[in-house]
Amino acid sequence: MNQTPKTKTAMWLFISFSTALAVVFFSIYSTTVNIPPLSINKVMLSGCHTVEETNHCQLNTATPLKIWFPEAQLNDFELLINDKILDSATNSNLMIKPSIKQVKRGGVYTEIHLKNGSYTFSVESSKNARQVFNVQVYETSEWQNKYQKIEDKNDALLFLNQQLTINNKSAAKIYFYLSRLQLQQNKIDEALESLSLSNQLFEKENNINNIVDNKMLQVYILLFLQDKVFESQDILNSLPKQLLTAESNYYRYFYQANLYSYLGEYRQAQQLFQKAEDIANTFDLTKHQIDAQHMYTRILVNSGDFKQAITKREQLVSKLPSDWENCRKAKYFNGLGWAKLKMLEASTIVLPNESLPFESLNHALEMLEASCPIDSPDKINVLINLAKSYYLIKKSNQASDILLRIEQLNTQLSYRQRIELIELKGLLALSQKHNELALSYFQLLKQLAEQVKYSDFYLSALVGIADSYQQSHLYEHALKYYLLAERVVFDNSLSVPIIGSQENFLESKLHFSYRYVYLLHQLDRDKEALNVARRFHSFWLTRMFHLNQLTEGSLINNQQWSRLASQMKSLRKTIITQQSLEWSLPYDQLEASKIELLKLKQEMAKLFNESLELVNKQLVQVSPLMSEPDKNEVFLFFYPIIDGWLGFAKTQDGIHSYAININEPPQQASFLPQALAEIWLEQFKPIISQYDSIKIFPFGDMKEVNFNGLMFNNQKLIHQKTIVYGVDLKKQNNNKSTASIQKRSLIVANSLGDLKSTESEAQNIINAVQPFAWQSTLLLNNEATIKALQQQLSKVSLFHYAGHVNSPNSGIAEHELPLANSISLKTRDILLLPQAPKWVVLSACNSSGNSPAHQVESIGLAHAFVISGSEFVIATNQPVKDHIAKTFMSSFYHHWMSKNDFIQAARQTQIDLMDSQPQHNWLAFRVITI
Repeated sequence: MNQTPKTKTAMWLFISFSTALAVVFFSIYSTTVNIPPLSINKVMLSGCHTVEETNHCQLNTATPLKIWFPEAQLNDFELLINDKILDSATNSNLMIKPSIKQVKRGGVYTEIHLKNGSYTFSVESSKNARQVFNVQVYETSEWQNKYQKIEDKNDALLFLNQQLTINNKSAAKIYFYLSRLQLQQNKIDEALESLSLSNQLFEKENNINNIVDNKMLQVYILLFLQDKVFESQDILNSLPKQLLTAESNYYRYFYQANLYSYLGEYRQAQQLFQKAEDIANTFDLTKHQIDAQHMYTRILVNSGDFKQAITKREQLVSKLPSDWENCRKAKYFNGLGWAKLKMLEASTIVLPNESLPFESLNHALEMLEASCPIDSPDKINVLINLAKSYYLIKKSNQASDILLRIEQLNTQLSYRQRIELIELKGLLALSQKHNELALSYFQLLKQLAEQVKYSDFYLSALVGIADSYQQSHLYEHALKYYLLAERVVFDNSLSVPIIGSQENFLESKLHFSYRYVYLLHQLDRDKEALNVARRFHSFWLTRMFHLNQLTEGSLINNQQWSRLASQMKSLRKTIITQQSLEWSLPYDQLEASKIELLKLKQEMAKLFNESLELVNKQLVQVSPLMSEPDKNEVFLFFYPIIDGWLGFAKTQDGIHSYAININEPPQQASFLPQALAEIWLEQFKPIISQYDSIKIFPFGDMKEVNFNGLMFNNQKLIHQKTIVYGVDLKKQNNNKSTASIQKRSLIVANSLGDLKSTESEAQNIINAVQPFAWQSTLLLNNEATIKALQQQLSKVSLFHYAGHVNSPNSGIAEHELPLANSISLKTRDILLLPQAPKWVVLSACNSSGNSPAHQVESIGLAHAFVISGSEFVIATNQPVKDHIAKTFMSSFYHHWMSKNDFIQAARQTQIDLMDSQPQHNWLAFRVITI
């Protein structure tokens, strides 16, 4: 069986088991002996190599006994050994740290080194509760010492098999070691058999911790190597709820985190990895700590948080134990290089030297070549990462040299390694203008990857074919494959829980659209270019919201969805294995193989359709609106292209476009978003001058630009034009609100204790609308519960919120309106409304919900109201002080009530306040509409 990189990456997690550090489950055996429970909560221990149901703990002289009492005080209990209070003078057989009991991580910690002998160890609480267990300390057996000194894995395997014939008393432990050694050599079936034999013998010995240790290894095999997610989940769920030993708790959290990560629940996985790492830190379990950090940082990379992941991995490689084998250390340096490679792939600018992956990857390669087999799969992975890195910084010759080096190794490659190399060869050929050669590579890649049409490789093949045709000036062929790539992404992107959910997920999938849109523009097909750009933008917003729902767990906790995800992943592996066999099958077996592959693909398509149907039933559905300008209106739309931006001006009479290449002089740094916007205003000046109203559709960096304040004909644009911001989405099956004809308002003010003007602002609004026959409901602070809002929002035509907005830390997370009882109103709550208020005013900082820090899009609170049916929403794209917001709102409602024109009231308020109080930023307020 060939090991995939994922298998190899995870494989080292169990190498440490060969040191015989086993987990201890005192919660299991404490229920079998009638011992009064301690008043101290969750006592945790570490160090026992063997635990029996009779409270008998065995450890060798090289391992200290460690005890930790979370949330305990120094004087809560006494430690006794052989019925004597434990102190430095108790017994000469003890080696005790200077302090018997020391405060550590919010609890009390004790560490004792014992010499050979038998001990009765007890803990007595201040409430006379007592727990006792026996400790037997021994020297490591001769055969174990010999085994641990054997470096060659084949020699170690031979040695263990020999021990089985001459040392029957240690058979359980021998099978215990044997299973881990067989797993290192990818002998999975043999490892499972040894695990079973080991468990049978441990059960006869009542050896609790080794049984649990074997269960954890079984979870690893089921989850990572056999994709049997529910079998591994069942094993984890069968373990006791309360585990009193450090290793027990560590591995429970560690594998639960891996399980959540498998299903795409990255937030839960991060929390559990952090808990596992905390336990490892408390007990100074260095290997466990590094394992947890490594897996945790992999999630950070997949979440787009490259800088934090790289920082943590740099810290990790700096503290690798000196006694670790170089083959194992190399994996961590390769992991650091891989994280930097992922950041390089996602970056649109040249990274500084310290952020590039070469130093880490070359160091990993040096260690592998010095200490590991010449055909090590890990070496292939490092070389592939190096070749990708050189390609990304446009050093094609170095990348080609590495590919040649891989071929000269003449080793069997895994399916994924082969397909990665084909993709890389295609990209290199394309960069060197060898278009026909590139086309042949990408067509081969498409053939190999098309059985899993939502895979990155299938998308890469389609885009590569399109790029090859484009470079050959076969533009119609190129557009055909760009369209196929668009359909693949649009139809299948909700497979994200299977392949990873990350902030840069959509950006990496949609990057080809920059070339797609620009090609249409170069062919003078601006109408098609604009339609494609709007489709991609609308899709981006839609899928970002769906990714958020999936990440939040709206489907993850659904058993049917989880099973479909597991089945698809397992079937995908079967398809890949079957496909890889065709490389070596004789001609007379090829036809049968192709028939079998077709059946597997049909089953995959069926499962995928079932999963999408389930998703579509449970997720709020939004679809592109693609509205047209009114008679006196011009649309301004912006979309990134390779090395620049493309702007469109659309009216009822036609479409105009202008591309800006930010890599041409002047230098890139001078092209701030506002400067780009000013260039487009100047280029579109003849068109804009003919119309009274402008609707802006911002994207990425353009979100931060306040067009109202840009200069146009020697005046601010707002003095000459009415400006609103558009949304290209609407909720499916959205009925027009009947509440829009009613004069009913809901006013909410939630100061959270620091916004002094919100309550008086709310009262001012009620006073402003009351003379015009409005009926208002006021909810202040603790009155503003989520239940009250959900009951009222569909029954009013005006919703005004004064308070804070909770901003997300990532592009996927939602903005929220904080309410009473620490509960917030989220975008999904708004989208689920049966009817939305006609008018919405969000008087809060950054309430438009678009962070300029990321090009990744998101559906903000204002967008959500518009999509759900609100006609107009006032929101801000910058921080606004509460007394400034109060002043703006008082003037706005005066203009609105007197002139009955929402948009013009907002505009007139801004003009008036800019003239009377120019020291404040009144342009942060914007009107958002369909």
